[in-house]
Amino acid sequence: MAWSRCLLLIPLLLTGAIASASDDDDIRLANEGGIATWWRLADGVSIAAPGYPESSLRERVDACLSVGYTIRPDGSTSDHVIVKRWSNAPTPDAVAWDQFGQAASSALSQWRFAPVGDAAPKPTFTVATFTFVGSEAVPPGLSQQCKVADVRDAVLAARQDAYERGDINQKWLDRLYRETMRQEIYNNAANLCSRSQSTATTCVF
Repeated sequence: MAWSRCLLLIPLLLTGAIASASDDDDIRLANEGGIATWWRLADGVSIAAPGYPESSLRERVDACLSVGYTIRPDGSTSDHVIVKRWSNAPTPDAVAWDQFGQAASSALSQWRFAPVGDAAPKPTFTVATFTFVGSEAVPPGLSQQCKVADVRDAVLAARQDAYERGDINQKWLDRLYRETMRQEIYNNAANLCSRSQSTATTCVF
C-alpha cells in the first residue's frame, strides 16, 4: 500500500548552510513554475535531473520529492530542503530518503539562473518536484503526489513545526514568514485599490 507524508523543512546539507542570504535581504516567495517574472535559466544551462540512487535499486520504489530552494542573487541555488515526499513503498522505513534527497539536491546545485531583463536579483524561495521511477513504467500522477500548491502555506506550516520541535532553522523561517506577511499586506492593499470607487487615479502603498 502506498503511503504519503509531508516533511516540512528537512535540510539537505549537501549544498551548505541555511540562511545564505543576509538578514537585510528581502526574500521573494514563488510557487513552482512562478519565477519567470524575475528569473530565467542562465545561458548555456539546462535543468539537471537526478538519477535513481544506486543504493535503492534493489527496492526499486516509485517516489517523489518536493524540494524547496533559494535562488541567490548570483543565480546559484542554496537552502535545499525537503518540503514534501511520497513513495509507493509499504512503510516509510523501506525508503532511503536521505539518498533520494541528496540526489535531488545534487541536481539542484547544478541549476543556474539569471535575472529577467531589469528585474532585481533578489533572493527567491520556490520549490521543484522530482520523481524517481523504480518500476518499468512511470506511474500515473506520480509528480502530483508531491506537488505543493502554495509555497506560502508550506512556509507557515514549516515555521510552526520548527517552533514546536525547537528546530535550528527558526531564524531563517522567521524571515520567510515576515516576507509572506509583507506580500499578503501588499496584495490586500492592491486588491482594495482595484475595487475602490475613489476618484483617485493611483494608489500608493
